[in-house]
Parts: sequence; structure tokens; C-alpha cells
Amino acid sequence: FADAVSRVYQLGPPPNANRVLPIGLAADKPLPADGPMFKAAIDRVDEKGQPLYRRGIRRVSDTAEVSALMRNSLSYIPDGMVTLVLSAPATYLARILDYSGALDLIKGKVRTMIVSECKQDPVAMRRVLAEWPSPVVFCGRDVGDALPYPGAMLATDFDWAPSHPVVDYYRAANKMPYDTPAQDVAAVLHAIRPKSDLFQLSEQGTIQVLDSGQLQFKPDATGKHT
Repeated sequence: FADAVSRVYQLGPPPNANRVLPIGLAADKPLPADGPMFKAAIDRVDEKGQPLYRRGIRRVSDTAEVSALMRNSLSYIPDGMVTLVLSAPATYLARILDYSGALDLIKGKVRTMIVSECKQDPVAMRRVLAEWPSPVVFCGRDVGDALPYPGAMLATDFDWAPSHPVVDYYRAANKMPYDTPAQDVAAVLHAIRPKSDLFQLSEQGTIQVLDSGQLQFKPDATGKHT
């Protein structure tokens, strides 16, 4: 699905992997079943019975395993130029820390990690927060609730495309019409424009990971997170 979305915005041949971060594929087996919102896009076909959305990733040999790809990609980026946005369970991100020299690489390359609130893998997320060497910013669900994406805007925001995988996903994810919290969008916007006046950072604190996978931010003058 991620591959299909990226190709909608791709002009010309696929970009060189040294310039654009490739999309990795999980190698774990068995993987969770595909959700209906993904299948709504990936299973669509055109009048000839061919997949409606171009994609080239079907197996790991078409790309790379997720953790190895993320770790290796950092090597090709100038120091201090990476802002990482985590909006999914930290399962694969935590595995980067197993690679030799990973912490020094992250410290040199990643200026900030932004965590967009979602239900987490508690063990993996606790390890990431405990060992991560660069500043961490938490974008909570309260931000998303304050900035909902209006589902009614699908008709105009994507009217430039006769079909779009994000629209298919959105319509299949819940009963239409509905608005959805947009903390992921806010996290990405802050990553791109961290010095703008769109968002303000809080006092120092600590991101806590509950056994349920829920995240909480607790103010703490000695904390390393904002």
C-alpha cells in the first residue's frame, strides 16, 4: 500500500535509493492479516483486470527488510539532517539498536524523533525511549482531536486524480462520512517546519508506556522529552 501511494506522486522513473528513502517490507512470518482498508485499494483493478495502482513490492527481495533498510539508509544522509516520525508500533525501530554502531549513527544523523501517539508495542517502545540518543517530541492524540481531517474534503482534496489509494483506504476504514484525528499529519508538518509558529513545545517531561500499549506524557523537569 505504501508503495502504491508513493507511486501516485512519482514523476518519471523510480528515484535512486540514495536520494529517496525506499519502502521496506517486514520479513516476519506470519504477518498480520491485511486490513480491509488496505485491500480496498490494493485489490482494485482497471477495465482490463490489472491492478489499478502501480506497485513493485511483493516480497522482501523486491526491496529490503525494514530494520536493515532504516539503519543502512542513515549512513547515506548528512549529519543532523534526519527527522524521524514514528506513527506505528516501535517493533522494527527497536531492532535498529541491535546493529553495531547504531547508537552513534543515530546520534550523528537524527536531530529529532517525533512520536505520533498510537497503540504501541510496550517492550519495543520502552527500549527505544530508554536508549534513543537524540531529542524526542511527543505528538499526542489530543493534537489530532483538535485538528481532525474532515472526511467531506476527500471529494475536493483528491479531485485531481480519477482514483487514489488514500481515498479508497479512508472510505473503507470507517463508516462514511467521518472525520479522523490528524496527529500524524501534525507530526509530519512539525518535522518539516520545526521553527514555524504552528506548534509550541511543552516543558520537559517523560513519555510513559503503559502495559496496554497506551502512551502518556508526564511533565518532569529532569525528563528528556517534550
